[in-house]
Amino acid sequence: TQILSSFLWKTTEAALDSSRLQTAMRHLSSIHGGDCSRHEFFQVRHLQARIEETNGDFSSAIRNASQSLERLSLFPIRSQHDETRAELLVACGQWMAHYRVDSGEKILKEYLEPGMELAKKIHSRDGRGKAAAWRLTEACIALGDLVFSIYENTSERIKSPAWKEQGASLRARDRELKEVSAVASQQLKQKKKNETIDPWLKELAIYRQNLGRDVGQIRNERAKVEGSINEYKQIALKTLVQLLSVADDSYKFMSKFVYRMVSLWLSSGKIVEHTQMDMIPSYRFVAMSTQLFSRLTHSGLPLTRLVKRLVSEHPYHSLPQMVRLAGSSENASAHERDEEKASIANDILSEAKSDSPDFLASLVENYETLIRSYNALAHAKTDDLSRGGNKKIDFLVALKSQSQKLRLDKCIRSRPCPPCILTQPPKVRPNADYGSGVDDPVGGERIQSFESNFSIAESGITRPKIVMCIGSRGGRFKQLVKGGDDCRGDAIMQQVFHYVNEIFAQERSARARQLRIVTYNIIPTSATSGVLEWVENTMPFGDYLVDRGPKKGSSVGAHSRYFPGEWGSSLCREQLKKAYPDKQKQKETLETIYKLHSPTFRFFFVERFGHSANLWFEAKTRYTRSVSTTSFVGHVLGIGDRHSNNILVHQGTGEVVHIDFGIVFEQGKLLQVPERVPFRLTRNVVDGFGPTKTDGSFTAASYETMNALRQNSGALLTILSSIVADPLYRWSISRSPKLVRKRQELLGKVQKGTQGKEAEKAKEAEADGIEVDSNEAAEQAVRKVKEKLNGFEDGTAGEQQSTKGQVHFLINLSRDLELLSQMYPGWAPYA
Repeated sequence: TQILSSFLWKTTEAALDSSRLQTAMRHLSSIHGGDCSRHEFFQVRHLQARIEETNGDFSSAIRNASQSLERLSLFPIRSQHDETRAELLVACGQWMAHYRVDSGEKILKEYLEPGMELAKKIHSRDGRGKAAAWRLTEACIALGDLVFSIYENTSERIKSPAWKEQGASLRARDRELKEVSAVASQQLKQKKKNETIDPWLKELAIYRQNLGRDVGQIRNERAKVEGSINEYKQIALKTLVQLLSVADDSYKFMSKFVYRMVSLWLSSGKIVEHTQMDMIPSYRFVAMSTQLFSRLTHSGLPLTRLVKRLVSEHPYHSLPQMVRLAGSSENASAHERDEEKASIANDILSEAKSDSPDFLASLVENYETLIRSYNALAHAKTDDLSRGGNKKIDFLVALKSQSQKLRLDKCIRSRPCPPCILTQPPKVRPNADYGSGVDDPVGGERIQSFESNFSIAESGITRPKIVMCIGSRGGRFKQLVKGGDDCRGDAIMQQVFHYVNEIFAQERSARARQLRIVTYNIIPTSATSGVLEWVENTMPFGDYLVDRGPKKGSSVGAHSRYFPGEWGSSLCREQLKKAYPDKQKQKETLETIYKLHSPTFRFFFVERFGHSANLWFEAKTRYTRSVSTTSFVGHVLGIGDRHSNNILVHQGTGEVVHIDFGIVFEQGKLLQVPERVPFRLTRNVVDGFGPTKTDGSFTAASYETMNALRQNSGALLTILSSIVADPLYRWSISRSPKLVRKRQELLGKVQKGTQGKEAEKAKEAEADGIEVDSNEAAEQAVRKVKEKLNGFEDGTAGEQQSTKGQVHFLINLSRDLELLSQMYPGWAPYA
């Protein structure tokens, strides 16, 4: 009987988790119909309530759970019913909050807070078993979600125009009250003894009394609302600390709670103490160590303590960033330097060298040498060396003025405890077990050497260097070393993409379609340089389509091969340039180009995968879905500059890979030639989808992408709020890279004390380039993302759209001939 009962419990739970409600009800009836104890009776009621809620009958579920709680209240605490009582309190509170059947404050006080406290007692009493940890985790998640929701709603209310208008109205009425009181007092003083009070003075007194009562009531309500912000913030922080300290690794989507906690913590002063932060395993914070490191200050002791833990426990992930921060004054302009952060970072590194195990001290020194060597190569002048068509440049020739210690191919050779491959760090280990520096850490490979020469990238404004890193296990890792460019923005976008992939992995329908964004590692090594992982077996979208000259390998593009008599890409671009800025002429020119320049990207799949029908179909499907995810995620994040060389195509899988994120959060709309379309959906992009074009798999994947983003909008906005408020992320938008450099140079002169004409020039440059206060710009960026996730798009007259409506609107906008014709000709709207 016990075996059968146990089997029925497990099958009921499994059926409920997989939404097979009829099976769950049938098995539950078998349990209920047999001989069950009082304890099992309440568990049956709990399961029944869960089934009702899953089936959409939330009122019955809440009523069932509430009645069970009333009956359980007759039993004393520390009884066998405690587990069921805690689970019912949390479940009932969650449902009531989700369906908004009662006030948030009442749900907190009567359900979620008691449920969490009871779960915490059970967890302490039962020796911290797995079931108790799971129960406490669920309670923390439920309580944390509700409190954070109340906190966000209250914050939004306080920031709203209506709240500010009420404040202005309150101040005006307060002034009126003082004036009325002054008039009444003056009249009463002037009144003679035994003189009858004028009726208007009585009315004035009544008006003053009513006005004072009204002003006092509004002031008290506003003070209560404003005072509740810190109260809810403290509850949320304590709950999140408890959650992150008790949850095990079976909870895969914990990063959103880490971002939420850090966002609250860094905006709350000293609410979280050392002891509370020490409860949380350090590996939870590795993913957002960039944001933590950028907020280091001499007054932030809890944060400094956490950063030291990260450096000592997860050195292969933390040291590259810490070394960069320690040298942040190098290669940085005057207004970008942060001497305080550099000083703190150097102190942390010095402490790691002296107070840590020997291997960590060696590791710190090796990372310092490695980062300096990368920076030396990034900023090395190679124009003369690459003019002769040299494919390979020797380090000795390129860096002959540098010390051998700063040559990348020599910098760490034969040193003990070499660093891991910078673009391939090991997987994060929850127990911080990366070995003692003698052997490779689990899942990682250390640097053995570099090839003695490097090459120069064929494209890019800064002409990055390409190096080959040799791993300790024989692996070969191609890396792109960029100089003269801030890579932090690109690294931040990759961080967001990783998080979006987590969202896709959690959503069943998105997971079924295998939706994802291809990501790669980017490690900023200074304010103006960085190292990027080379994505193997890819080629720029445009390189497949157009002819390449001698400097790029002299190849004939697909268009010339399949349509040799039609207009080429250069001619199309010249015709669009001639038509600028006449909008009607631009449209007519693009219509003409469409007739004389055929799309050819479908042949990419025939050439690469034509030997197998299955491979051909799978590659086209992956291509279509990856275009969908990158397009709609890119639109939500406002990513611009999606010309054909900033989109790579993987020649083995068909997926697209986006690079170069210098224009994000709608900055493209502020360029000299503003970007008009939400994402790149030109004829060649659509040509790869097949005969159904945008009406088949692309639209279906787009529905799932936008649905996943909108369903998880709160989580996405939380991470964006944490990331875009990074004080090291510069919020400047310029109409050209030259203008940025010129403006920064002029501003630097003004800061040094230059006056007169230089100051006027700086003001003019400031007017042309747009510089926004970082906090204000960050809030504006997040606000715009929130509008899109809520279904509001520019050009819809403020109408909120459904997910499907929004998808079709954006697809139509991206294919609009008139808008495409107004794009910058170098964007190649015809390709």
